[in-house]
Amino acid sequence: MRILALILFFGLVITSCVKKPSTSPVPAIEFLDFQAWKVNGSDTGFIRIHYEDGDGDIFRNKDHTVPNLIIITYHLDQTSGSFVQDSVVPGPGLKKIPISYATAVIQPGDGYSGKSVQGDIIVPYKEFRTSGAIKIIKHTVTITDEAGNQSNLVTSPVYTLTI
Repeated sequence: MRILALILFFGLVITSCVKKPSTSPVPAIEFLDFQAWKVNGSDTGFIRIHYEDGDGDIFRNKDHTVPNLIIITYHLDQTSGSFVQDSVVPGPGLKKIPISYATAVIQPGDGYSGKSVQGDIIVPYKEFRTSGAIKIIKHTVTITDEAGNQSNLVTSPVYTLTI
């Protein structure tokens, strides 16, 4: 009788640990990692995020090139002590232009539309700052699925660059 009770107990513990797939049509993301290095004097790296989407339409079709993943880099402004969006001034007397990175996350394989999906997306990320003098940064990331549902906005930890 004890053996049956132990088997039942362990069976309940194991099945309670299994996470149910998402059924929400709104994608959810989580920031996992950012790595950076120099290649031929240029900043390069990647951002890795985890995603879950209840209806599987988080990816763009191969012929659809409109970006659906947006990354914004913020750097620590030494004067104010707060984070500001990185920007460039294209010329004398012109306004600053905020910098962001947009890309289309393309459907892998045969497609997942209509199915609950989850996994990791690794995004190559080049020239993510306007100057090598910028050393303390963080990122925000969001993704929009094919139906126009926008995910949560995630913010990375603060990174101190040594490159």
